[in-house]
Amino acid sequence: MERRKDSQILYVFCDEFGKIINRDPEKVYYIPTASELKIILPGGALECEAAELIINLPHLTREGEIIYTLREPFITGNDEDAHSSILSEEDPEFEVLNSYTEVSPDTNRIGAQHFNVSLLYPGVYFFQFKYSGNCYTEPQWIQLDPDLDKGDTHTNVSSLRIQTVLSRSLGVLDRWEEFIYTQRDLGYNAIHLTPIQHYGESMSHYSIADQLSIDDWYFEDSSSLTTEEKFEKLKYHINKMQIESGMLFFIDIVLNHTAGNSSWVKEHPEATYNTDNCPHLTSAYVLDKAIEDFDIKFNKKELPEFPYAPHIKTKEQLEEVMAYIKTNIIEKLKIEEFFLIDPDKFPQEQDLAELRLKKSSEVTITREKDFSGFIWHIVINQGASRLGVSVDYSHLLKAVEKVIPGKDDEFYYDKIHHILKQYNMDAQNMIHGFMGEAYDALRGEIEYHKMVLNDPKLRAPDQRMTTSYFRELDNPQKTKCVHNGWSMGGDASKQDFCDNKCWFYLRRYIIAWGDCIKLRYGKKPADSPYLWKRMTEYLTGLGKIFDGVRIDNAHSTPKHIAKYLLQKLRSTNQNSFVLAEFFTNNRQSEAEATRELGINGLIREMQNFGNCQELSAQYHGYGGCREYIIGKLDDHYLDHSTGEIYRKIKQRYPLPVFYDMTHDNSSTIEKFPPGTISLPHLALGSVLCCSIASTYGFDILLPKNLHIVKEMRLYQVEDSENSGPSEYNPNTKTIEFYAFDAEYVDIAGTFNNWQPERMQQDEGRWTFDISEPGIHQFKFIKDNEWTSSNIYPIAGPDGNNFIEVYGEGHKIITDFRPIRKIMSEIHDECNNDHSPIFLHHVKEWDIIQIVRRLNDNINTDYDSYTVIARSNFQHLESDKLDTTIELPGKVTKVVLCAYAIIDFNKINHYFDKVDNPERIVPFEGEVHMAPGLQGFGEIIEGNSFDYIKFTRMPAGFVVVIRASSGNEDIKRHEFIDEKSLELLEMKEFKDIDLPTLNYALYKCDEEEKDYTLGKRGAYTIPHAPMVYAGIASVTHILRSLKETQDLGHPLFNNLREGNWIMDYIIGRFSDNEHTNFLVPILDALFSNVKELPNRSKPHYFSKIICYLWDAFILGQLSQLDHETARWISEDPFTINLYESVSQFYGKVNSAKFGELENSMSAGLPHFSTQYMRCWGRDTFIAFNGLLLVPKYYKDARETILYYAKVSRHGLIPNLHDRGHNTRFNARDATWLFLQSIKDYVQNSTEGVAFLSQKFTRTFHSDIQSEHNEASDDDKPEKECTIAELIQEILQKHAQGINFREWNAGSAIDEHMKYEGFNIHIELDLTTGLITGGNPHNCGTWMDKMGSAPENKGIPGSPRDGAPIEITGLCYSVISWLHKLYQQKQFKYQGVKIRGNMYSYERWSETLQMSFERLYWIPSDPDLDFAYGCNSSLVNERGIYKDVARAKDEWRNYQCRPNQVLAMAVAPELFTKEFAQEALENLGEKLIIKNKSLGMKTLSPSDMAYKPNYDNSDETHGWNYHNGPEWVWPLGYYLIARIIFFEKKDQQIMKYLIPHQHHLYSSPWMSLPELTNEAGGYCEDSCHAQAWSIGTIFEAIHKANE
Repeated sequence: MERRKDSQILYVFCDEFGKIINRDPEKVYYIPTASELKIILPGGALECEAAELIINLPHLTREGEIIYTLREPFITGNDEDAHSSILSEEDPEFEVLNSYTEVSPDTNRIGAQHFNVSLLYPGVYFFQFKYSGNCYTEPQWIQLDPDLDKGDTHTNVSSLRIQTVLSRSLGVLDRWEEFIYTQRDLGYNAIHLTPIQHYGESMSHYSIADQLSIDDWYFEDSSSLTTEEKFEKLKYHINKMQIESGMLFFIDIVLNHTAGNSSWVKEHPEATYNTDNCPHLTSAYVLDKAIEDFDIKFNKKELPEFPYAPHIKTKEQLEEVMAYIKTNIIEKLKIEEFFLIDPDKFPQEQDLAELRLKKSSEVTITREKDFSGFIWHIVINQGASRLGVSVDYSHLLKAVEKVIPGKDDEFYYDKIHHILKQYNMDAQNMIHGFMGEAYDALRGEIEYHKMVLNDPKLRAPDQRMTTSYFRELDNPQKTKCVHNGWSMGGDASKQDFCDNKCWFYLRRYIIAWGDCIKLRYGKKPADSPYLWKRMTEYLTGLGKIFDGVRIDNAHSTPKHIAKYLLQKLRSTNQNSFVLAEFFTNNRQSEAEATRELGINGLIREMQNFGNCQELSAQYHGYGGCREYIIGKLDDHYLDHSTGEIYRKIKQRYPLPVFYDMTHDNSSTIEKFPPGTISLPHLALGSVLCCSIASTYGFDILLPKNLHIVKEMRLYQVEDSENSGPSEYNPNTKTIEFYAFDAEYVDIAGTFNNWQPERMQQDEGRWTFDISEPGIHQFKFIKDNEWTSSNIYPIAGPDGNNFIEVYGEGHKIITDFRPIRKIMSEIHDECNNDHSPIFLHHVKEWDIIQIVRRLNDNINTDYDSYTVIARSNFQHLESDKLDTTIELPGKVTKVVLCAYAIIDFNKINHYFDKVDNPERIVPFEGEVHMAPGLQGFGEIIEGNSFDYIKFTRMPAGFVVVIRASSGNEDIKRHEFIDEKSLELLEMKEFKDIDLPTLNYALYKCDEEEKDYTLGKRGAYTIPHAPMVYAGIASVTHILRSLKETQDLGHPLFNNLREGNWIMDYIIGRFSDNEHTNFLVPILDALFSNVKELPNRSKPHYFSKIICYLWDAFILGQLSQLDHETARWISEDPFTINLYESVSQFYGKVNSAKFGELENSMSAGLPHFSTQYMRCWGRDTFIAFNGLLLVPKYYKDARETILYYAKVSRHGLIPNLHDRGHNTRFNARDATWLFLQSIKDYVQNSTEGVAFLSQKFTRTFHSDIQSEHNEASDDDKPEKECTIAELIQEILQKHAQGINFREWNAGSAIDEHMKYEGFNIHIELDLTTGLITGGNPHNCGTWMDKMGSAPENKGIPGSPRDGAPIEITGLCYSVISWLHKLYQQKQFKYQGVKIRGNMYSYERWSETLQMSFERLYWIPSDPDLDFAYGCNSSLVNERGIYKDVARAKDEWRNYQCRPNQVLAMAVAPELFTKEFAQEALENLGEKLIIKNKSLGMKTLSPSDMAYKPNYDNSDETHGWNYHNGPEWVWPLGYYLIARIIFFEKKDQQIMKYLIPHQHHLYSSPWMSLPELTNEAGGYCEDSCHAQAWSIGTIFEAIHKANE
């Protein structure tokens, strides 16, 4: 059998606002490879007829060059000038760089709009929808991963292993290859280089003096090389290493600052923040200069007040220094003067007239109390000069006069002076607060520099106590520039720390880098052309050489700058990998930056997590444990319109790059002494589902990270013979004891049963060799005295020394390099295909277990890796423990068993030679590699998987296990994958009829119990209600779980605990002769699922159920004609609605009627079985949508006969009850029945022939006694044709229907009054109206009978008279019959009244002539007389009356939705303009936009309006039809709009937005009977209602005709 085609198109489903559905603000949408996208906007979205898709696709030149657009998204919302770009229209590249692509929907369908887009090039994309002119939706961002493959080397963004190196320590370029290749041999596939551009005065890697040249450090012959030649030489070496090693090379870019001695800024000071272009910084400069002068004098000992200078050694000395700063600097400077308005320049009273003549902007304030805030918006030049703040006095006067009008100039003069004085007071208080903050910041900085860093090795005592915030350039302007830095109190990507809003430099919030000048880009290239051009050249130059960049200090890089420059970089190298540090501690901010900048790797620092719980949380959150969890549900879906299987676009947390150690932080040995955490970091990180990274020094156990400023030594490059760490096999241990004065020394211990043996002597050094493996306790006997040694650790209270002797195969290496190589291979194997992952944290012992389940490979002896590591953050003293850990299969190999011991005595010895000026050499640690688990635990065999029972785990212990779940599981996976797809191809599904479909998919609990005679109900799971016995409930749950991947859901817990649900499903299918064809294939599939490990069961169970569901739906669609199947299947909402159609019609034993086994439920669960199941009115309102539109003609036919058989009195029953207690109290049900016959004849394949169909009638007579007598005598049932029944019904209506209900009284209605049981209907020959009813009964669908003491027997809405929908239905039927008569297809011309023929032609013409005169309520009261309106009773105008000739006349004028049914079935009765006006008014009054599922049953302006239904309230829900929103009328409202506005467009679908949400989220997979106000949940409503689904589906069909 040919496998069903997998679509290569990724589907993107958007909501009604144009946002991707289920978007998580903490995640990023991504595409791993170039792909086609099908972006789907739901019908009715954005309230527009059609939308266009706007997307920023790159521009492809004729030469094949790819230019990435610099286009920013359009401003969200309605903006006629919506234009968002950082480019100037004068820019010569404006048209190209500011371009975007407009995409129109692929068809003009009603419903969802589909937009097909190809994303071919890596980078960051956004799309928006343009609608209603110039309105734009919020941009949706998608990231396409770069292609990182090098030749035959495959690398993806999750399989990088990056080694960070200090470029300067590599030495000259000719030396690089030899070192780089040693890192390749360890498994690294990418090198991250610190900057190599010309360094500044500090020689920091990150203080670059010239971004456009390479530092001389990297060339032996630098003086003879031009800048271009240097770049060519760099390019040659990098390219050579890329080709030969297959490695990637990334380099740092520094965008925020330049070195303090950069020569180019002298010529272009506008590229810096300085007191000239940012005069508000002057106040900060004045403060900083005073502090700097004091600092210099203090260090030069020029201040006699401080005899201890340049030292500060005590708290008292610190307090003295701070007191001096406060008194002699902060207070004397009077910084507040820079923020005050000069009182001498306040406007005078005589100035006011002139101020009124000046133009000023509009005033927005309206209250006097707002003046204090308003003044701050109109002052300028704060911070620039003393008493230099100025005010727009004209604007201030205008505001005062607006808020306080009608006063004289003296008043306004006083008021303005009051406001200005208040401002000065507020400004003074603000600056006093700022100075308090500055004082605190200075105190902390001075204490740190002078007291914390008091080690001469770290800092010379005469170094500055503060870092200057400003630097004066050596240029003619003597420009005073700001140093760059970072702040703990803000987000620099969104906030400019140099602006005049946060005043961070004045408040001393910045931790400044004294060797770096902050660069000032402005908002767009035109603000600083030279800087933007220079930095563009900087990045594009690197893009031509390197495979990617790391944005240094990305969290402090303004987003618009990074966006611009990265797009320029991609235009040079489209596959540039972007690595960034973005330390905001805010997931949403990180995701926002990632999606908008196109960051491919976000740095996560393992060494910054201080405990095992934090570490495991980070691994779980970012290491793929959520996206690639073991047992993850299948993410395939079926497109019912194409038959293709597709995937949705995925979102993920920003891709992390987990560093075990970064180059600009403390080493793990230094940060977590004794450094045992290092090995767990290495091992655990290597099995995360993401890229990993390290810094050179970690693998060779450097105790301290190399200094990025001071380090000048070169990395040691070992020759091939001596590469790697030292290794030795410690199978024999020599015990030492030093005693120079002893005659002899013996030793006794567990190794010799505590029998003393003589030790060997060598000049006071006594030795003894032990070779027996194990941990041995011992003591020494010196000259007959038992003693211990401080060389060896003590065990227990006896004071015994102990030592461990290792067995065969145990070896010790001096660093991590061999382990790195092993783990690199595992990382590569796991991440090349995103193998599933599972993490388990044993909190008690600081143990983390990570399992990677490799994708099925039947040719290997293993299919998983497990890493178990003990970090021991808790510093537990004992390495003994008792814990058992489950493995994912049977152990095939212990790959690694290791731990490290870091001897701090050796570290001190290492530091003694740290000043070696030439080479950086490895530290010699003690890394133990055991051949197996002996001594640590044992493997306990299980049936399907093994366990490890640990008894000992040293701190930093790591074990790596290969395991196999066996080839049998792999074969089962393959079998299920193939066999479940076969479900979609089974021909038997094409023969499934509606009752069988209802059985297979649905049947609520009550129906199932009825069907099985109480033997079985719906499947039950605690905390996961299953409302249907069929697979619908399981399918609904799985649809949600496929999005959330919640594998802990109760459904899956139940699945793991037993096979019950699978047995239940097979049992149901086997019990039905029409579904038992599924039993063999499902039994085979489920049998394989049952044998799988629990972790795999949800995945494969979900796959089977989802494909099974799709097979049933495909089978139904195959029975439809192509056009019908197309419009149903192409719209996600419509296909969901179509799935719901089969919920109501099927077999229920208690509703079986003679030979008719199947029936339609009015709603679930309340109307599911027995006498409450079948209601005539509900059935025939739902009839078209549930039976005719989906072409279930056989079932439609039987439904008509089901009710025809019990007709009586010229009526069909409202309550059917199989002819037992059948009630004929509905005046509208019969007309709905006749309309359904008409629709069936006009639409079914049987056509008019159906009118000749014969049937037998249940009732022998309209008179109860005659019927009973005939029944007792077993007289045969009368036979009748449909045509005869139609004529009988119309004849009886014409001559009048008058009877009292059979068995009238409490037996059939305990609340109705005596008069209510009297049924009266008559025809008015002058108008053609059918009238009837009385104030004591309710003969239409609004049939709530009062049952509370206060309203017992009083209908909530009697609607006696001529309800408008009955009039419309009557006209529809009789005008149709007239046409049939003319065509000789119906033999009756009309009805006879008192012997005279009243033809259907005359009846319909009479009705048409009188209709609007009787029903229309004109907008103009002057026309009331023409339409017979009682003006005093009219409440709403521009609508049709709800009833004509009601006994209580005011009821005629109630604004209700019933008129839409009349419009839908009899549009000929309505004047088009009147109908349009009425529909607009009804939509405004009865439908709440984007909230209502239905229509209000009464206008809110009506005094009886009560919108929320509660059947248990004091009225017993008497307001049932007086305000609550019923769903079914909305369907007819939409049909009426289609008819009268002659539009089949998205305006129809906009009303159905709430339905789309409800249908998808409801466990009933349906639409309710009614809702409370604004679509609010109604507890007493049926959750699934036949007519709700029916009319909405019919409306969509009408729109697609």
